[in-house]
Amino acid sequence: MAEKTSEFKIVIVGGSGVGKSSVINSFCGNIVEEDLEADDQVQVVADQQVVIKRMEVQGKDICLKIVDTAGSVLENQKSTKALYKGAQGIMVIYDVTHKHSFDDVPKLLQDIDEHREGAPVVFVIGNKCDLEDRRVISIETLEGFATDHGVYFLEVSGNTGVKVKKAFDLMTEEILLAENQDQAAAHANHCNFL
Repeated sequence: MAEKTSEFKIVIVGGSGVGKSSVINSFCGNIVEEDLEADDQVQVVADQQVVIKRMEVQGKDICLKIVDTAGSVLENQKSTKALYKGAQGIMVIYDVTHKHSFDDVPKLLQDIDEHREGAPVVFVIGNKCDLEDRRVISIETLEGFATDHGVYFLEVSGNTGVKVKKAFDLMTEEILLAENQDQAAAHANHCNFL
């Protein structure tokens, strides 16, 4: 019997102009060229683009529902709780060439903590790493920030595709790991009551 496809909602947030859509397009473009699936699609739900992407990770069929928050979540607080509802993963994206976009990250993490359901996997992603000559946020700054805040981090380029697929693969692997740990804990708790 075929294993059921796991569905994961991944929300992409960040300030205006950081390249959220570029990262998503780079990821979907890389996958489309290699493994186009007939049922991959784009939907618009409540003014947000949702990209449906099917992939295989660790031998499991995965359906990612990637929510692209056009503009900035910081500009529209009313729908924040609904945005994070049911999210297993959240990518907070900033632009390594603009300090103000990195300065938005703590506020976004605070919003996630206040409005999330459960314990989604959170990655802080520095985009535009291909623009090394214009960089204002070092990888060491990102690493220190991520360590201090207990989140995963990675730098990517939505323009060139550098590490974009890796970011989604790693996030999906971490979601699967968290899901397996939750199932094991639930099983252990259930066994204690026997």
